[in-house]
Amino acid sequence: MENDISFFLSKSEVILSGDFNARTGGLNDFIQNDGVNDNFTDCPVPENYTPDLPLERNQLDQKNNLHGNLLVNICKTSQMRIVNGRFLDSLGYFTFYNSNGKCTVDYMLTSHNLFYTINNFMVKPPTDLSDHCLIALNIFNFKNSKEIDKEELWSLPGTFKWADQSKDIYIDALLEEKSVEHILSLNKLIDDNNFNDIDF
Repeated sequence: MENDISFFLSKSEVILSGDFNARTGGLNDFIQNDGVNDNFTDCPVPENYTPDLPLERNQLDQKNNLHGNLLVNICKTSQMRIVNGRFLDSLGYFTFYNSNGKCTVDYMLTSHNLFYTINNFMVKPPTDLSDHCLIALNIFNFKNSKEIDKEELWSLPGTFKWADQSKDIYIDALLEEKSVEHILSLNKLIDDNNFNDIDF
C-alpha cells in the first residue's frame, strides 16, 4: 500500500477509504516534534522537508492492534492523515458493530495537502444492512496543479449498481453453458486440501 500511495502522490492527491481492520486507539498519525523549533536540528533531513503539524484526533475506540500500528506508520511515512475523529466527527465514532461489541476499523485517509480542503466528515449511524457504518467525506472544490498522464494510472475497476432484476441477471449469467463449463474446469484444478488452490 505504501508503494501505491507513493506512486499516486507523484501524480496527484490521494484519498483512501474502507475497512482496514485497523484499530488505532490513541496512536498519532503524524511525527511529533519533528520541526526545527522542536530540537530536531541534529537530525539530517532534506532541505524541502515539511514538518508534520500536530493535529489532535479523538477516538472512542481506545484499543489498537497490529494493523493499527501499521496504518499509522504508513500515515507517518507518506504524510497521509486519518480524517476520523476530526471535523464534524469530532468524537471519533465507532464504525463497526456486532454481537461481540463495537470498534473503529473503517477509516478515511487523505494526503496532507488534500486534508485542508475537507469540508466535513461523518460516520453515519449503524443500519441492519451491514456490521459497518457508512463513512462520508465532503471536500471543497479542489483543483490539482499537477499534470496527470492518464495512461500511466491504473485503470480503476468498474462499478455495478444493484437493481431489482440484478439477482435474475446474475443467476442467468451463471447458468449459461459457457459459464458452467468454465466453473467446472476451474473446479477440476482445485485440490481441496491446498489453500493456494482454493484461493486461486
